[in-house]
Amino acid sequence: MKRVKNSLTQLNNLSAGVTAVLTLAVFLPVLVLCVFGLYAIIQYGYTLEFANT
Repeated sequence: MKRVKNSLTQLNNLSAGVTAVLTLAVFLPVLVLCVFGLYAIIQYGYTLEFANT
């Protein structure tokens, strides 16, 4: 049981740094696409027809 506990503790320590990188890897591309979408809506008028009511 001690061996399993040590392994889980090591895994927890290793994954602590991965969480921040994984969060950036997921949210940064989404943020870039949102900014580009807003730019396209404002610059080129790409709005949905039913949203203009």
